[in-house]
Amino acid sequence: MSVVRGVAEARAVDIEIVERRRQAGDDSLGASITVPNEVRINGRSVLVADEPIVIDDLSSRSTVRVTLTLIARRVLIDQEHAVGEGVPS
Repeated sequence: MSVVRGVAEARAVDIEIVERRRQAGDDSLGASITVPNEVRINGRSVLVADEPIVIDDLSSRSTVRVTLTLIARRVLIDQEHAVGEGVPS
């Protein structure tokens, strides 16, 4: 991660959409279908609303666009000042 004037530069995240199974090694017909029941962003489980997750195929690039609705405990919209900059009066 690079730092510009004391502020971390934004970068893409890792998103995992997985099915956590109770039993390992279940090869029955029904077990061969993956039904995701957990979403992780950068390795941390997040709550997702019961709405479709859309994954856009951007095969010409090394990244994809994922659209999902998260359930947030708190949302903060505020100004942030770089390290070394004073807070304006």
